[in-house]
Amino acid sequence: MNVQPGATERLHLKPMFGWGAMATVRDCDLAYLTIRPVPPADGGNLYEVGVTGHGPVASTLRTR
Repeated sequence: MNVQPGATERLHLKPMFGWGAMATVRDCDLAYLTIRPVPPADGGNLYEVGVTGHGPVASTLRTR
């Protein structure tokens, strides 16, 4: 979700992705990015990014 400048500091929010909006809506549907850690092959940090959707035709929005 986009917030006004300064809200991240004032509300102690840490954006998951600093490059843009993580969610979108269309009609009654909602889709958003999600992230989860996965076991790395080299012992470092590795994450998998995916899309989750909710609503009557969320699969269409999720695919877009």
